[in-house]
Amino acid sequence: MEKTRKKFLLIMAAISAILLIIGFLCGIGTYFQISAQLDAANNNVFIDGTDITNILHLLGNAGAFVISVLIVGISFLAVLAQWLIYGIVMLIKSIYAKNNSTPLPTKTDYQ
Repeated sequence: MEKTRKKFLLIMAAISAILLIIGFLCGIGTYFQISAQLDAANNNVFIDGTDITNILHLLGNAGAFVISVLIVGISFLAVLAQWLIYGIVMLIKSIYAKNNSTPLPTKTDYQ
């Protein structure tokens, strides 16, 4: 039983690491794609004779950074939800085991 639990925890940790890496890569990729689109636009923007291109580039880069941070944050939330669900299941399992003397059904009980 303990061997199975360790194996399951290793799988959960691997899934968590994969989710975090994918979230980080997506966030970085999104930032660089938005920044590249902003840099590709060579058009100057004039309002009342004033060139505001630099301000728009600054705001665009800030927006790209915020979007990237949100993507990484969502991946952290996904990992948090994964571990919370695991913790709730283990809590229910331990409460059930304390209140009942009968063991939880296993896979072999259904065959």
